[in-house]
Amino acid sequence: HKDSRVLAVENDERFYKQLELAIRAKGYESRIAPMFADVTETDFDIGRFDLILDLGLMHHIDSKLHSDVYDSCYESLKLGCSIVVQTRKDQNVPKRLKEAGFRIEKVEGYAQGDRLAWVGTRPLKG
Repeated sequence: HKDSRVLAVENDERFYKQLELAIRAKGYESRIAPMFADVTETDFDIGRFDLILDLGLMHHIDSKLHSDVYDSCYESLKLGCSIVVQTRKDQNVPKRLKEAGFRIEKVEGYAQGDRLAWVGTRPLKG
C-alpha cells in the first residue's frame, strides 16, 4: 500500500549498509525506517504492525529462541494481520506459529531449494 510505513530490522553491519543504500536508491526514506538491532533482543510495539516479513531469518537464530520470536511477532501484529515466514523447511515453523496463536497456512507452489514459506494470521478474536 502506498501509505504503508515499514520497519526493516537487520543486525549484520554489512547487510545493514546494503539496506540503507537500497532505501536511499529507491527513494523510500520517508516510508522505510531501517533499524540496526537483533530481533531476539528488541521490544516492538504491541498491536502496531499490519504485516511482518520474516524472510530467511529463523535458521540464523538459536532454535531455543524461536518461540519467543514468534510470540513477540504475534503480540506486535494488529488483530487479523499476518506474518509471512520463509526459511528452511527443517525449522518447525507450522508448530511454532500455531503455538504462538497464529492460524497458519503453507504458501502453496513456493519452494526454493530447502526453503518453504508459511503465512500466520493473528485471529480477529482471541
